[in-house]
Formats: sequence, C-alpha cells, structure tokens
Amino acid sequence: MSIELVNKIWFVEEKSLRSKLEDITTALGQLDFVAKEWTSLSVKGFKLSDRILEKEGPISTSELLEYTDTYKDQSVYFSAWSYMKCWRFQGAKASFEYIPIVLVFWDQKHIDFYESDYNLEGDANLLVDKTGPFTALVNKEETEEIKRVNDYVEKNLELIQQVLFQIAYLPSVKMIKSFSAEGLYQPMNAHLVYFNSTKALVNDLKFLKELWDNGMPAFKTPPMSESGKHLDKFTFHPWRNTDISVALYDSIKPLLETIEFSDEDDIPEIDWEKFDNFEHESGRIVLEYPHWVNYFVDRFYLELLQAFANKDKNLVE
Repeated sequence: MSIELVNKIWFVEEKSLRSKLEDITTALGQLDFVAKEWTSLSVKGFKLSDRILEKEGPISTSELLEYTDTYKDQSVYFSAWSYMKCWRFQGAKASFEYIPIVLVFWDQKHIDFYESDYNLEGDANLLVDKTGPFTALVNKEETEEIKRVNDYVEKNLELIQQVLFQIAYLPSVKMIKSFSAEGLYQPMNAHLVYFNSTKALVNDLKFLKELWDNGMPAFKTPPMSESGKHLDKFTFHPWRNTDISVALYDSIKPLLETIEFSDEDDIPEIDWEKFDNFEHESGRIVLEYPHWVNYFVDRFYLELLQAFANKDKNLVE
C-alpha cells in the first residue's frame, strides 16, 4: 500500500484560489525535475461527493488559472495532478523516473463542514505519491546494497527539499509541515517544519495544548492526556513503536499539563545548534538531516515546550 508524503502549507493571510495557485506553480516552475504540465484536474463542491469537474490533461498552468476564475465565487476543493522526477529502485537497478504529485486547495468552509481544524489542515497540500523513495534503510547492518539504496534516498531527499524550500521562500507562505499519511497531522508527527516567524510556532504549541485537553472529536481522536491509560497510535503515529510513544507521552505530560499560553507569547530563546536547520531571510527549516522522512521533529517541539515551562518558572520566581 502506498503511503503519501503530505506537505501541508499555511499562508500568511487568506488568499483567493487563483492567488494560491499562482504562488505555488510559480515556485514549482523554477525546478527542472518537476513537470511543466498537469495530467488531470478535479473540482469538487462543498461536499467532496459533489463532483463539479473532472478533466484529463495535458493541462497548462495558464488553463488551471482560468479554471480558478470560473469557480472563484464558489467553495470548491481543487486538485491538480502532475509529476516530479526522483530515483526509483528495481532490485539493484536505479532509474530517474516521474512519480505523481497532487496540488490540493480548499477553504475554511470545507474545514468547518468536516469539523476539522485549520491548525491541522492548513490552506493547501502538496502530496507526493509515495514516501518509499524518500525513506532510508536505517537500523540495519549497512551492506553495500543498503548503502547504495540510501545514497539514492539522500538524492531524492535533496530533490524534495528543493521543492519545499522553493515554496517556503515565497513571501506569502507562513508555514510548511511534512507528514507521512498514517498518523494525525499534529506538530510532533511532522518530519520537517518551516516557519516564517517564531509566532507561527506558538500556534503549534497552542494546538498541542488543545489536543492534550480535548483531542480531535471529528477524527474520533481522544485527548492526548488520556494516553497514559490507552495510547492512541493514530495521535502518536504508527511509525513510533509503543515504547517510544509512551516515552514521548511521559515527556510532554508535565509540560502540557502546566503551561498556559497567551496571545502575546513568542518563543523564548532557543539554542539552534541543537537541531539540524536551515536559516533563510524568509524563515527557518528544521529537520533531522539527512534522512528526515525516517524521523520526526518531536525533539524540537519538546525543546520549545520546555523553554516555555522554564520561562513560566522564571516569572514565578
């Protein structure tokens, strides 16, 4: 079964469908390993069962933009398929092939209808068909074959990093988080996070506090605080084994039980040398380099929570 790499995008401010599409396609257009045409387009209505348009390609980007004008006064779920190249493996043979990518946009009305949360859904997704080409063979004896596969995985990771960096550097983008499509899209399940300001990270911590207290009823996800009795694998991600999930729960429990956030909060001083990160004039990207799809950025969010706890303790003292 294919597991998608889900790259969620949040914009600085509410934007029209056309404006969002223009920004992302402009960024993708700078990369020579991403196809310049679109293979198909799907437009769905307020309910995802309401199919408005299904069109097969090839479709140019200018045609896609024209369709956004057609539906600019409607609440639509807009999906466009294309391809990017990466290294694929057939036994000992590697070849540079196209794999599908999907660019998906929606609006707040869809989030509200499905009783989800903007902090979970974002404004757009860039889906990559499979995580396999981006997942290294780790925790195994490194044979020549495994080393060769991981060398190509690292090349693929450099490619998807170029995609994400190109989007992150857009002035209109506030945050990007990359997930594997098997767990809840909560911050500690992200494999990579980009943020244009530390204020964006405060929203993530507030969302973690909300999940701790209330869970996500729309996803039948219990409060994280109840995981001391019954660990919810979806919340803590199936890629973590039980011991690691329990250790994570034990680490965040004393922090999320006590920290209170205000609207004026910003992230306290962080020692960035503790983390693999790339700083750009537009913001910062944090990941576990080089095999970042194999890992989560939970260590980073734990550090942020601990910094807040220390700040609150200092205020009391």
